[in-house]
Amino acid sequence: MPIMNGKYVAPTWANDAPPAVDQTELQAISDTIEGMSPGGGSDGKRYARIVIGTSTNGWNPADCDYLCDGVDDQVEINQAIAAISSSGSQGVASIVILDGTYYLSAPISTLNGINLYGTGGTILKRNTINARNTYNNLVYFGYATICNITFDGNKSLFQGSPQNIYEIIVGPDAKLYNCKIENYVYGACCLQGGLVCWIKNNFIFTGNVGIYIADEQVPNIESNLISSNVQIMSSEGNLTTCRIINNGPSISSTGSIILDGLYQSYISGNRASSIQINNTGGNFLGGTSNVIVNNILTPSSDGQVCITLGQNTSYNVVANNSLISAGGGGNTGVIQDNGTNNIINTSGQITLSSSGWSGNTQTVSATGVTATNTVTTGPAPSSMNAAMQAGVYCSAQGQGTLTFTCSSVPSSSLTYNYVTQGVN
Repeated sequence: MPIMNGKYVAPTWANDAPPAVDQTELQAISDTIEGMSPGGGSDGKRYARIVIGTSTNGWNPADCDYLCDGVDDQVEINQAIAAISSSGSQGVASIVILDGTYYLSAPISTLNGINLYGTGGTILKRNTINARNTYNNLVYFGYATICNITFDGNKSLFQGSPQNIYEIIVGPDAKLYNCKIENYVYGACCLQGGLVCWIKNNFIFTGNVGIYIADEQVPNIESNLISSNVQIMSSEGNLTTCRIINNGPSISSTGSIILDGLYQSYISGNRASSIQINNTGGNFLGGTSNVIVNNILTPSSDGQVCITLGQNTSYNVVANNSLISAGGGGNTGVIQDNGTNNIINTSGQITLSSSGWSGNTQTVSATGVTATNTVTTGPAPSSMNAAMQAGVYCSAQGQGTLTFTCSSVPSSSLTYNYVTQGVN
């Protein structure tokens, strides 16, 4: 018998002639083919893929399994979700939404183990305010992936200063990739109780708060372009291993990264206006052991606080961050440490002008320098000979300042580099 119980069985040949295929064998072949999905797969699982289109973009019933019409399009999308849920295909199922704009007057049903894929020109747009939904979100998903979709929050529908209005709520083991979120109040949000979430390679612009996360375990925010704040809060101080890396370089100069109550988080390679580490709840571990390195922070005014370590924070490491405004604006930011036992390393470059000497001394501004931290200074290679000939050395330090003394006034300006390290 060629196929039995869905498996190939070598046939028995007699007299060098192929064996006959009887009715039972034909039925076995038919049953096996019907049990296979178009996606195929050799692991024995049944894979499901449902395609959704909209007539407003020229799609017709021959192109898709469900056809939207531009009115209450969440109805057809939710029907597709229900069909997958009833088939028991969660975890191996996907919904593909073809190019077009889909108008939502209510949220999409929870995508639990059901992936949602766009095709590059797929737009999901909030069309009305949904009064019955607690968070007024467009979609909630967990144990699944959403990618290649534009979400239009249509925030002009909301008046005043609305709260709890999210485009996407990212649940446990959820991945949000290559999406565009625009015109939002809160762009992407992770709320309470999840284990791991990934928000990566998304374009999040023209809204109030780009990413908001509350009490989510191990959030990963990577390589997004964001025009507004990233806020991650832990009311119980139980968040660990939060990674915020390489967001930008086009993050707006007004956008901030704000962490409150977190510990052991890693913030690196981002571009923003400022970074804040807080522990407003005073939790035992909150605001501790975070690492802030290699970020580019762009102050809009000279002396703007670019990195803040708040009260009740401790044992954080801050090192190798740029605090100079982009485009050569000349603004230099500062680090404000209101905690204890924080390790702060900074580096910078200052210029000693030839006309700035008074009584063989000159005091200049130096970001990151305090009266007590360790400071190492040295002339840049181009100024080495002139500095040695004039006997220039650093003779004092203060809050944000370095003072230099010379044995003879140099005839030209000198450039000095400095590195600071301190524990407050």
